[in-house]
Amino acid sequence: MEIPKSTSFVPEKLGASGVLHGAIKSGRKKSRIQLSNDNTTNIAVKVLTGNESKISKSINEHRFVEVKGQNFAINIRGTAKRLGITPSEVKNIAQSDNAMEQLKEVGKKRAQVIEKYQELAVKYEKRLFGRIGTKEIGSKALFPAKTLLKVCQATINDKGEFKTGDYTIKKFRFFATKDLNKIAIVKGKIGKEGAYGETFKVNVLDHSNETQATTKPQFLKLSNDKTASQDSMKREHSILTAIGKHPGIQKIPSDIEHIESGNKVFYHTKLMDGDLDSCLDKSEYQMQGAEKRLNLFLPMLDGLAHVHKQGYCHNDIKPDNCLIKVDKEGVPIKAVLADFGLAKQDKNGKGATGGYIPSDCYDSQKGETVDRDKGDVFAISLTMIEVLTGQTIELSGTQPFADPLQENSEEANTLITELGNCGIPKSVAKVLVSGLAPKESRPSAEQLKENLEEAIAKMSKEEKKQCNIQFQQDHIGDNL
Repeated sequence: MEIPKSTSFVPEKLGASGVLHGAIKSGRKKSRIQLSNDNTTNIAVKVLTGNESKISKSINEHRFVEVKGQNFAINIRGTAKRLGITPSEVKNIAQSDNAMEQLKEVGKKRAQVIEKYQELAVKYEKRLFGRIGTKEIGSKALFPAKTLLKVCQATINDKGEFKTGDYTIKKFRFFATKDLNKIAIVKGKIGKEGAYGETFKVNVLDHSNETQATTKPQFLKLSNDKTASQDSMKREHSILTAIGKHPGIQKIPSDIEHIESGNKVFYHTKLMDGDLDSCLDKSEYQMQGAEKRLNLFLPMLDGLAHVHKQGYCHNDIKPDNCLIKVDKEGVPIKAVLADFGLAKQDKNGKGATGGYIPSDCYDSQKGETVDRDKGDVFAISLTMIEVLTGQTIELSGTQPFADPLQENSEEANTLITELGNCGIPKSVAKVLVSGLAPKESRPSAEQLKENLEEAIAKMSKEEKKQCNIQFQQDHIGDNL
């Protein structure tokens, strides 16, 4: 296609690939060519004189690239921004044998993207990123809600449909569901990738559900492409739904979403402020009074009792599977049970087990766990003791199992003493250690919660205010 050098041409007669506007005088003024049926993909061009030895300085400075077989060059960065591709791609297309055909194809796709973007911008208005632009489509359409526009560009296929997937544009990563009804934009990774997948802090745009329109970050769990990982997430979602809402249990996640790229699934739920494992050396927690430190556990104890009443066992309780909420000062004020990927409905049976496992809840001959509800109580008791003492507790037994503690045994009394050194009264320490007793005398989750509440209520004012003395000596004292 050759752009006319006369200023007397009529743009309307040039068709979809003709000049849109601008006088042309020896290339000193830029013109534009139209790549689709509307002006959303018109791009700036510079007419060449035919004397390539006198190509303008701007071309030599790599601002423009000559289109092969044509009498004009195109602005590299402007074209890249207009068509939603990279400057390198602009150069490669311009220097190819069928440059104009490729430019028109890219322009056609971009026009589809702009059209879809306009529809989505209306749906997503007043969502996560504030008032998403609904200005007239034209050159300004490239600027409002750049995030949404990038998402549209990356996910649209040749049929003008949005593909589900896990996408990364430079450092910008997001997960997209069918028809872009939901977009989860990754703000950061949480923890390390495990055997069953990854976890992220995300912002979720969801125009399919008014209740999901929020600026608050969410927690997203992504499976890997293994069947076991996906089955675990689906089972976890099903169990949490069956157990129902409870203040001591993580929020019921969103529906399971499938993404085609990589064949993975994900869900998102409320983002908490950390886990109990972080409290082991957290001065904001350890320097609180004993009453506040103990009250942290009551919601999750009540949650475990609720889980057992619903006929399930958690089967994987440990500090990093118990999430916390903190107040404005960063002080942990509430702990809830989370990560139900290994939860079971049967108290006995084969299957994966995690967390802290008492030896009397495992039948080595049958190779299966037994009395899983009693195992949960053992695990949550050991978890509380570790957090209160600020250290990992190594009990006797053959790993990965820990032997239960007989009442008044040397090991039990040592734990009670250690808790005392950390500002926990002996009466309360005995309740906590009772959860590590042999299963015949081990309390239920409900009994343990009631016993702990009663022991806390009987504490004196001085005992309630006592911080973790050992932690203070080991950490705070070094800095005095």
